[in-house]
Amino acid sequence: MKSRHEPNPHTVAEPLTATLPDGKTITGTLWLHPSGIGSFEVEYKEIRMSDGKTNYTNGAHMRAIAKQILREMAEGSEHQSRL
Repeated sequence: MKSRHEPNPHTVAEPLTATLPDGKTITGTLWLHPSGIGSFEVEYKEIRMSDGKTNYTNGAHMRAIAKQILREMAEGSEHQSRL
């Protein structure tokens, strides 16, 4: 059986900022479906991540989770640069 390559539904980008515990502000990109709800991806330093859910209907809740993912990505990136 052939697998179809589905186009990425996350085509709308908006800036996303978060503050780390040390007070440093970081900026990434929130990639959304054109409807503004559903699934999303967070991009930081050319790496994209998602939390894997696909049914967000509350934009504020989705953005809060996206900021948490951005913080985790930044903290992981800082840890890797120290190694």
